[in-house]
Amino acid sequence: MGKESFVASHIASRNPHFLLFRLGNDQDQTRQLIRRVPIPRMSDSPSGVDHRHYTNTAMKNFRSLIMSLLVAPGLLSLGCGNTAGAPSTADSGMAQQPVAMQDHSNNPYWSTTDTAKLNVSKEEWKSILSPELFNIAFNGGTERPFTGKYTDYKGDGTFVCAVCGHPLYDAGTEFHSGTGWPSFYQPLTPTSVDHRGDGSLGMERTEVVCPRCDAHLGHVFDDGPKPTGLRYCMNSVSLVLEK
Repeated sequence: MGKESFVASHIASRNPHFLLFRLGNDQDQTRQLIRRVPIPRMSDSPSGVDHRHYTNTAMKNFRSLIMSLLVAPGLLSLGCGNTAGAPSTADSGMAQQPVAMQDHSNNPYWSTTDTAKLNVSKEEWKSILSPELFNIAFNGGTERPFTGKYTDYKGDGTFVCAVCGHPLYDAGTEFHSGTGWPSFYQPLTPTSVDHRGDGSLGMERTEVVCPRCDAHLGHVFDDGPKPTGLRYCMNSVSLVLEK
């Protein structure tokens, strides 16, 4: 087995997200990659090493790589959002409502200064919010990558919760992650967002929600830049930019 194939399988076994960002939904590319991955053989192990251990390790990484290649297209569509609930309207072919054009005049709970905890039923939120925003915020939907207007935004301002107006992130903390979703290395303050465990899909992730209205925002990962090393991966639909 070639060095590049072994390295790729090793990376895949330790970090499946490496493949998700490379493959996307290109099934033809996935099949071509699978064909090019050679099956490990004992004769391929370098001299001076335990051949049996080398082959066992290579085979384990080989299986991990194949599984990652097979499930990557499906997992990519889940992105940094939750996996529960119905597909987002963007996935169902419906036009996505521009976040900046949302009218908050019919939302009696909208405030960028009030921090009091809200206790609003999902039925009431559904009557107030756009279908796209409601689905992501309270059904755990996810917008498609590279479709959100705030991906890789450059400029000043404060991102607030699109449901209730609660301040979440300073625009200056957004960075280019290459994932297709707005990414921040820290919230506005330590209490600007809440964190919850998410064990869906057999993966342990940390969900990020608005502390005022409990709307789902995205997830946080530990592969971000300095100074925090964190990547708060958000849905653009869940955000409104206030300048």
